[in-house]
Amino acid sequence: MEKKGKNVKITDELIIILKKPLGKFFVGSVEETTEQVKNLFTQFGEKNKPPLVISVGDVCTRSLIEKGINIDVAIIDGKTLRTNNEVVNFPAKNILKLKNKKGYIEGAAWHIIDNAIKRNDKPILIQVEGEEDLLTLIAVLEAPLNSIVFYGQPPIKSYNMEQGLVMITVTPPKKEEFIGYLEKMELVDENS
Repeated sequence: MEKKGKNVKITDELIIILKKPLGKFFVGSVEETTEQVKNLFTQFGEKNKPPLVISVGDVCTRSLIEKGINIDVAIIDGKTLRTNNEVVNFPAKNILKLKNKKGYIEGAAWHIIDNAIKRNDKPILIQVEGEEDLLTLIAVLEAPLNSIVFYGQPPIKSYNMEQGLVMITVTPPKKEEFIGYLEKMELVDENS
């Protein structure tokens, strides 16, 4: 993973790939999808509880919290679909801040998210100045195996894609898949 921890930007090829859900796709409204997730988590029980639950996105995070899903690390940017201001009442023990430009994964974001995942004082809220969408890649690559990463899937008419919620279970094959996405990104100069 030569690009891990470096400044990278999305390519046209990767934009198309990442529009599709990258994990189990719960189709429907926020209420419908979070209810499905709540039912799934109830079935896990304490014994099969994932080591870590990470959410990426404001609506995703807020709606999961409202359904009683305990989130260990939440990554939000205070916006929905890049426009609406969102308020997420996340019960964080710690708040970390980072900057991340739209279409990029900035090197500093790697270190902050990796640090949050490894810390013992969770829950942790990561507030992003910029955009958090691509930070799902870091969450999956840095999370312990069997962790779960959630993000919201907006409707995309040109792809006939409905809205919903995506749940990624972190497995060795999933990490390999995400390394592939990272490798498709373009390395950028630290000063650009």
